[in-house]
Amino acid sequence: MLARLLTTLEEVRQYSEERQPALVQVRLSEMLAVLSTLTADAMMKLGRKEQARDWYGTARSAADDSGNRELRTRVRVQAAMLPFYYGPLEEAAALTHEAILLNAGARP
Repeated sequence: MLARLLTTLEEVRQYSEERQPALVQVRLSEMLAVLSTLTADAMMKLGRKEQARDWYGTARSAADDSGNRELRTRVRVQAAMLPFYYGPLEEAAALTHEAILLNAGARP
């Protein structure tokens, strides 16, 4: 599954390198955020904490670039799982707090 994710990520990266209309760029950023989160989850499950941390960082950047508040919230909640399980817990709390602030006034 990881090989498929990386192949799809490469395809998204190639499209992102070309100039795209704004709506297409937003969608590519959303796809990159989701695919990066899935890759980070896989790395975490394999015990590759540093690689997982890097992929979650990529996912957060892509989600922020998309401007999609729900996606930004979801990525932060998912990224909080790494420090929740492996530490530091303060980082998990900070990511959760960011997610709560992003979701303020929206549906749970």
